[in-house]
Amino acid sequence: MFEFHRDHLYDYTSRKTQTAIRFGVDEAFLAGGPHIIAVKITYLDRGNAEWQLEYFTAANQISSRKVTCGDTGTAKTVTFILRDAHFPGTGYTGKDLQIRAVTGDAVIRLVRLIKLDPKEVEETQIKQMEQR
Repeated sequence: MFEFHRDHLYDYTSRKTQTAIRFGVDEAFLAGGPHIIAVKITYLDRGNAEWQLEYFTAANQISSRKVTCGDTGTAKTVTFILRDAHFPGTGYTGKDLQIRAVTGDAVIRLVRLIKLDPKEVEETQIKQMEQR
């Protein structure tokens, strides 16, 4: 654990991915697709681990974005712009996204999905968002 209250030896950080951490996105927020979204993932940079975000690009078509950690022990944030994301899951139990450990363990602090309007988002704004 890192950054936790000393009187409470727990926090809301995933400690073991085992195989994967799966996410169901509420249909009131996003359903179907394709959607253009930003996915911001805050993780603990440790153990030279490798993990990847996996998402649907169409029915039964999965794409992934890989992260290779160092071993700084610090929290870092990566931003992925997904231009073709589909959300086929139903309710919170459906699988819409997942983070899968490839080597070592993925320690994930926070996952944020941001809806982007392709008519309002210019290429330069997307590049700036990916660099944050």
